[in-house]
Amino acid sequence: MTQSELNELYKNIATDFKLAARKTELWELNYCYDILHDVKKWILFDYATAVSLILHDVNSSPLKAKKYDFGLASRQESDRPGTIDWEDGEGHGLTVVISNTSRYLDLSFEQRNAFYNELRINTWGPSNMDVNFYGLPSQVRKQYVAGTSRVNRIDFN
Repeated sequence: MTQSELNELYKNIATDFKLAARKTELWELNYCYDILHDVKKWILFDYATAVSLILHDVNSSPLKAKKYDFGLASRQESDRPGTIDWEDGEGHGLTVVISNTSRYLDLSFEQRNAFYNELRINTWGPSNMDVNFYGLPSQVRKQYVAGTSRVNRIDFN
């Protein structure tokens, strides 16, 4: 993926995240921007195979999710971001899980520390959340396309 393709794909993801933050009222917009800053770094460094935005209950069990899965485009036209059907009072929290590429996993300890210094003050660590969201029906709802690259937005409801 080229830098401009990655930037274009990121814009669509960022729009969805901001809509989810506004509709659920679970994140302040400034916090959403901090999270998006870090997500963009993961995308631009080619360290993410997927990014999942999860609406969960008080026990951190997923209620709904939007999974952004990176790959090659199978069509020319891009969908518009949006159609976030989450509402205020529906969940207890929002969580982001980033599925890492082998490129990230192959980094040395020092290289990972240097990468984390590029990030905001958010604390990122391992997650035990299953991002296959078994038990939640899924549908590829949107496809964001930039050049030969794409992101499938899979909605789990």
